[in-house]
Amino acid sequence: MRVRFGAHEVQLHERQLRTDGKPVVVGARAFDVLVALIEGVGRTVSRAELLDAVWPNLVVEENNLSVQIANLRRLLGSEVITTIPGLGYRFSAPLEASAADAPTTAAPALVPAPTANARAGNVAPFQPKLIGRDADLAQVEALLEQHRLVTVSGAGGIGKTRLALAVAARLRERFAAGTWVVELAPIAPARASADDTEQISADARQVGAAITQALGRSLPGLRDMLDELAEALAEEELLLLLDNCEHLVAGVGHVAQLLAARTHEVRLLTTTQAPLKLSSENVFPLAPLSVPGDDDTAIEAHGSIRLLVERVRALNPRFALGPANAADAVEICRRLDGLPLAIELAAARVPLLGLAGVRERLDDRLQLLTSGLRGAAARHRTLRAMLAWSHSLLTPAEAAGFRRAATFAGSFGLDQVRAVLVGEQGDAWEALDILDSLVYKSLVVVESGVTEAGEADERPRYRLLESARAYAAEMLRDAGEREESRRHHALAYAQLFAASMAREWKLASQVRRDRYLPDLDNARAALEWAEHADVALYAAFAGSIAWLFAAAGHSVEGLAHCRRALERLPGDGDAGVRARLLQEICQLDRGRSGLRKLASAKQAVRLLRPLGDAAALYSALGRLAIAAALCGLTKRGDAATAEMGRLRDPTWPPLSEWDWLNARDYVANAARRQKEAEQLAREELALARAHNDSGKMVFAMMAMEQCVAARGDYEEAVERGRELIEVAQREKHVADQHVYLFNLATALAMCGRLDEALPLARRSAELDERHDSLWQGLDLMALIAWRRQRIEAAARIIGRSDAVNAHRGGDREPVEANVYGRVVEGVRTLLPAERWQALREQGAALSDKAATALALKDEPT
Repeated sequence: MRVRFGAHEVQLHERQLRTDGKPVVVGARAFDVLVALIEGVGRTVSRAELLDAVWPNLVVEENNLSVQIANLRRLLGSEVITTIPGLGYRFSAPLEASAADAPTTAAPALVPAPTANARAGNVAPFQPKLIGRDADLAQVEALLEQHRLVTVSGAGGIGKTRLALAVAARLRERFAAGTWVVELAPIAPARASADDTEQISADARQVGAAITQALGRSLPGLRDMLDELAEALAEEELLLLLDNCEHLVAGVGHVAQLLAARTHEVRLLTTTQAPLKLSSENVFPLAPLSVPGDDDTAIEAHGSIRLLVERVRALNPRFALGPANAADAVEICRRLDGLPLAIELAAARVPLLGLAGVRERLDDRLQLLTSGLRGAAARHRTLRAMLAWSHSLLTPAEAAGFRRAATFAGSFGLDQVRAVLVGEQGDAWEALDILDSLVYKSLVVVESGVTEAGEADERPRYRLLESARAYAAEMLRDAGEREESRRHHALAYAQLFAASMAREWKLASQVRRDRYLPDLDNARAALEWAEHADVALYAAFAGSIAWLFAAAGHSVEGLAHCRRALERLPGDGDAGVRARLLQEICQLDRGRSGLRKLASAKQAVRLLRPLGDAAALYSALGRLAIAAALCGLTKRGDAATAEMGRLRDPTWPPLSEWDWLNARDYVANAARRQKEAEQLAREELALARAHNDSGKMVFAMMAMEQCVAARGDYEEAVERGRELIEVAQREKHVADQHVYLFNLATALAMCGRLDEALPLARRSAELDERHDSLWQGLDLMALIAWRRQRIEAAARIIGRSDAVNAHRGGDREPVEANVYGRVVEGVRTLLPAERWQALREQGAALSDKAATALALKDEPT
């Protein structure tokens, strides 16, 4: 057989490699690696598979494999073999083969059998309707057209058996000797012995006996039973469905290899939580049913929803899915991870509890989901029984890793695996082996990650399905390891986010955000534990993760952690940690007094000066400059930015300059040095664009928009504001969305375009309330009230705005000052002085929410 790719030709039988028609010298081991990769074309071939194929029955170091891969890349080009980190290698070149060179050992194609008579077999021709599995059904059937051994793998309860039975039923008339299901779940594995070969042989004999019994055959019994079975089936054209192989993997693998070698037309379809790990095996990983996304309106297009609705209707024909209960249905399917068995068990509870009642009780799912169908296998009658079956397949070390993995909240990366699964002092390779086994046995699922370039990452992330996590959490509690495991978990994530601080200037804002955002749920769980168990860890952690809370639009949550951490930190606690908390509070607290924010910034600078950390002091001075500018203390702000300039080290990453430009821009803007502020905003924008930092670019665009508005060009400010919002939404910069909307609404209102401004102002106010920053929009609210001819309401809102600004001890920014001046001038000309004063006094006593409502509510005052 010859296989060609590009200028290369591999002659498999002759074991020769040619390039441009000329023989190329290649070592025997390297040639074996190449053949194994070609045989696995279209999939990732694991290191373990390659080691087994090239060095059978030998123990060698993986470095030997790396050497052979390097030799092949030197001969063939680096693009031919792709490394898949943590998984193995993939042959990436397109293959060519002439008809004459087609492999003679390939599985013969299935040809339609005559349809006059039904074929033999024990697979019922009519199977229960599969929901949400049309594509899976077609793919498995197509695999069986091409290959003699196909494995459907996946978690317990995911629907492997039903899918395989449906495939077997569809192919029933394709096989002259029929399609046969062999149920292996009742078979107990042979007792473990010192000799693995003996145990495998014993399991294989049990599997062979089960096949013989299912086929209704009698064997002579004169020789080895497996040999006689293979001989009996040598010329038979049949499909064997070996169901539930996970506890007999090695034995099933032995039988599969024997039948592949000794028969011509027997095909095997296996279902298992753990694949057989054979080179001839083609694995189809069965995914859960699809679940609606956050913004999905066509929820009944998803298999999980359709299954839930159909099963509930079977119990209550009057059930209907509608707006009142759709959210409950979606949440049930999401929290059950689209797992068909769990959804069916949940549906059985709906007639009694309703969808909302089931949703409310999912935290106790192991007690809730216990009403399986009569006649179902025992392990499928309750969620707990299904999970216990999966757990029984684990070794003691795997079981320990499984229960400790319950500590993870959501997905996790490889960097935290060792600390949680085996402890900080544990062996990293042991942890990876345990994780690999849990993935292999379908208890942990693999998800895609994000690279530091913001692209899909070949390095995967991992996750326990939520039901498996609930079971593992029980095991963790019963083992008495919960506190220790949570401590390891908290330390691991505290270290992760401490390291994130050093990447602030090295990564673009959006890349840094996307790199760490998948770890936010784990960080929350770690913070929750540390807050009550380790104050010093909690304080350091709260300060180092505050930036992510802000970037993800959860500033209020991040602020609450920083405040509590600062309150609990002892007086002699780490000065650097205290300074970081003060800076983050200054940054995150939208509702705080300007003078109090200034005091926090000053204290942070004072704490950092003796520590010798120039970069930390530089950042703190930036916060100090901005806080001073917002209080109208522009000389203090200029002094802080001047010190930043002296501190800044030319060897620091280029993006460090952006902090300096931004602080200077704030101060210049507050000092009404408009040309200087506009020039600095341009420099900010140019630097952000040069380094493809969309977060800093959006902020610089906002600075430019404010400069344009400050000089009174509101029509241009409107155009810039619209562009800013479009870019921010596209790049998912949601943290300051309320500010972008507020600024655009202000520009529109100043242009007299009230119909456009009003919906934006309403949305901005909704978001401001969540951020405790309604006070920032009061001058805009006064402008809207005035434009709507609500003169007395405008006067009251002005009164509230004056009171808030006096309390905060800050100055209005230039655009706000212009808006304020326009409204005060317009309203005072329409009211007597006494009335004006009385209304302002009344307004001062209002809450920010009440004052905002005066402008936005539909009815006139």
